[in-house]
Amino acid sequence: GALNSRQQKLVDKIRVKEHKLENVKRESDRLVAKERGDGSLSVGQATALARAEAAAAKLAEEVEELEDELKESIAEGLRARRRQAALKARQLLRQRQQGERGGDGEGRRGDGEGRVENLDEEEGIENLDEEDRMEEDFDKVESAAKRRKRLGIDKEDEKYLEGSDSEDDFFDR
Repeated sequence: GALNSRQQKLVDKIRVKEHKLENVKRESDRLVAKERGDGSLSVGQATALARAEAAAAKLAEEVEELEDELKESIAEGLRARRRQAALKARQLLRQRQQGERGGDGEGRRGDGEGRVENLDEEEGIENLDEEDRMEEDFDKVESAAKRRKRLGIDKEDEKYLEGSDSEDDFFDR
């Protein structure tokens, strides 16, 4: 489906940051090429190179965080649609079970071409439990950027902690 306005704004922010990142990398590449060619850089050029590399790292992290936010927003939209479809399927099942649709209690559905087919009472319901489990699993998986922000750590700290063999990182230092 189409992106909502919030998601579109995130996409636009990502594009702008990626464009800036490309420009910063291009500037950095030029300075590195000059350093290789001449053997050294002036103090100003070395400062500009360090500043460009720091800006590139910051922009790359911002892009990653925005991408995580966009993925999370899209996933939440999909979960909401799935919940809505599950609710509707459950309501239809209850209606059929209570005989509110009249007749013999069996629901019938047209296929849009004049043909009618019987609905199995359990149609679609088997998949709902699996979708609910998948949704819970997805909710348990926290995006890396969100986890870093919540814990107040950066990527380097997270890499260090991943290599840790202790629950208490104090002993690993």
